[in-house]
Amino acid sequence: MLWKLLFYQPDLKERQSMLLQLIILENKASSEGGQDVWREVCQARGMELEIINANGAEGKKLADTLALSTFPALIIDGEIKVIGIPDKQMAGKVLDDALNNPEKRPVLSDN
Repeated sequence: MLWKLLFYQPDLKERQSMLLQLIILENKASSEGGQDVWREVCQARGMELEIINANGAEGKKLADTLALSTFPALIIDGEIKVIGIPDKQMAGKVLDDALNNPEKRPVLSDN
């Protein structure tokens, strides 16, 4: 049992239960670079990533709700986790921390 706790690996269902959103500004080099990093890191972990244009209706609403004005920004379960472009190692650490510490993730409400 101790081994299982020390080496816990989330299954596919748990990985997909996290809502990962990347808010970008289309046609901006910085957003494209951030998009590439996050897509690659998510793909390597079998996770889905929703890309949202900050200039679209959904992006504007989310950016206003979170008071975001700098992009790209990674949102996990409604909480800003990273603003800007991380390297792949840092991006992987952010996702691994969120996967392995579900109690630290915010609970999404329907409000």
